Amino acid sequence: MQYICNPRTGLCTVAWPKLDGSPCKSGSCKLGKCVPDATACPPDPNKCSRYNFNNATAECELEVVSCPQQPPDACKMLRCKKTTGLCTALWNRPDGTTCPGGSCKGGACSKNSTAICPVPCRNHTDDCKQWKCNPSSGACDIEGNRPDNTSCPGVEAGSSCKAGICKPPAICPVCPVHPDDCKKFQCNPSTGACDIEVNRPDNTTCTGVDAGFTCKNGICKPAAICPICPPHPRDCWQFVCEPANGTCVEQPTPTGEPCREMSGPAACAGGGCVTWDCAPFPPADKPCMYWQWTTNISAGCILLPQPDGTSCSDSNSCTTGETCRAGNCTGAAVADGAACTAGRCNGTCSSSVCSNLTCP
Repeated sequence: MQYICNPRTGLCTVAWPKLDGSPCKSGSCKLGKCVPDATACPPDPNKCSRYNFNNATAECELEVVSCPQQPPDACKMLRCKKTTGLCTALWNRPDGTTCPGGSCKGGACSKNSTAICPVPCRNHTDDCKQWKCNPSSGACDIEGNRPDNTSCPGVEAGSSCKAGICKPPAICPVCPVHPDDCKKFQCNPSTGACDIEVNRPDNTTCTGVDAGFTCKNGICKPAAICPICPPHPRDCWQFVCEPANGTCVEQPTPTGEPCREMSGPAACAGGGCVTWDCAPFPPADKPCMYWQWTTNISAGCILLPQPDGTSCSDSNSCTTGETCRAGNCTGAAVADGAACTAGRCNGTCSSSVCSNLTCP
């Protein structure tokens, strides 16, 4: 503001605004106020972002160009071109953005359909690689390793794939002796090195403080010392030494051993005392068999064949010289026509059978 002379009084008492643009302490005059010059704002970053001076706040504010939200293509979006400040730059919307009938991919609207991969994918030029289907594109464009140990043509026969590389077969050497008597090295077929350590079989002889040491679960241990086992209080049972731990354990007496629990002749069978008093004579229809007690407690007395050649009688007058053979009584045939008897009847022999019988 400035004072001007009042022509009526001749005094400088009238306040009057200076002309816009007149210099003042912090800028220039505008509508009677001293405001900062617009040229005091920072330079514009680009033509899409500009600094404007806000008269109301007396501050520089950054204004960004806003582009229309609906370009012609649903998978494109307009952006301000920094060199011109115009909304002429088309950018792809992010993949997966919904568009009519599908979703955006690479700036284009793809219909929602499952990609169909060829079956099988083409062979890879590397025998230890393979092409895999890309379900998002339906193309065999994913490269992967074939499974380990897949056969491949290498420098040596028997080569196979390892981590996607064709390698010759690992050759196992003769493994060295393990320093521990109860351990041994085994070959690792995947590496060809003797780097697998295993226990030797239990009871393998090993070097200990005294003689008789053997391996137990890979550890060299002294042999168990068996005591003299006491007699068992029951018939058909006994205490025997268990060499694995040197203790006396209970076991049935062997079948057939005599026992005293029965009043007559008896023997042990399965830990029990059973009689073996069998009938003294064979059945009449089995002259070449005899009764015998068996050590099998479930069988008891059974029929056994007499020794071959034992004399017997088949009660047939048309045979002669009968002897036992495989439990059967057999003899030579009497001549046909010879007199014979069958019970109280008389007849003549015919093919070892007493025929033409006449009974009183």
